[in-house]
Amino acid sequence: MNKHYLITGGAGFLGKNLCIYLLKLGHKVTVIDNLYCSEVAGLPKNITFLNMDIGYFFPVTPVWP
Repeated sequence: MNKHYLITGGAGFLGKNLCIYLLKLGHKVTVIDNLYCSEVAGLPKNITFLNMDIGYFFPVTPVWP
């Protein structure tokens, strides 16, 4: 059964290799990366790439009083 994976930071070294591995297994891959320290050049062509920063969607607020 093929699955669909979402990888944040997928344009970096580890994420890129994880994408390649998952694609070889026959899965679908979506990558979210803001390209701050990476580039799209080495990513496989058969992925869905979203150029965005997830930090804007998940704000971190302190929990102490």
